[in-house]
Amino acid sequence: MGELEGHPKRHETAFFFENNTALGFESQAALIERMSRALQRVKEIAAKTAGTTVVVGHATSGFYLLQVAKGHTKFEDFEPVNEMNNAEFVEIETGENSD
Repeated sequence: MGELEGHPKRHETAFFFENNTALGFESQAALIERMSRALQRVKEIAAKTAGTTVVVGHATSGFYLLQVAKGHTKFEDFEPVNEMNNAEFVEIETGENSD
């Protein structure tokens, strides 16, 4: 979050999805790449355990990870921005253990 790290969140959702690298934010492209690597790692762990794998995160990373899991590779292709609620969960089938 660049210069805003550790400061209270503003209320508008756009705060988390702005591509304001001037303030030191991680770029959308960098975050997509990071979440792509994270998704690959989750798939590797799930394949080794042959069971359910739980990933815990925050609103921004959760939204990006979900979009990457849906095959979106550019922010412009993402679904409308939304934040997950506290304690909300989303189930994703990776197909790694499907018959």
